[in-house]
Amino acid sequence: MKNSLFLLGFIVGLGACSSGQKAQTIDAKTFQNLIDTLPDEVVVDVRTGPELVGGVIPQAIHMDYNSPDFEKQIAKLDKNKPVLVYCATGGRSANAGELLLEKGFKKVYNLDGGLNGWRAAGYSTAIVAQ
Repeated sequence: MKNSLFLLGFIVGLGACSSGQKAQTIDAKTFQNLIDTLPDEVVVDVRTGPELVGGVIPQAIHMDYNSPDFEKQIAKLDKNKPVLVYCATGGRSANAGELLLEKGFKKVYNLDGGLNGWRAAGYSTAIVAQ
């Protein structure tokens, strides 16, 4: 338990020291640990609408990275709250994370492997009602 808390503190500290260039890419276990331990994080799914049918990480909000109003959508988020971002495989969310940092967000974490990595690590998804 002490090692897990140390690792979590170390990872959160790294995010605080971000140079503003890239979102910190983290594995599914660390992503879940941050969801469980951060008091005010925002989880953002940046996939397209049709991709949501395959499931989402519980509590995630949808903001399509390819949408023309993506920047307007992220402008509604609190820049001081940690943002955990994911897509299908990690590419779009890495780009979205860079944009969030450029826009002044303080802590941004990208899920390594995206939702595919999440599932491969054994985590479940929620079904989206249509």
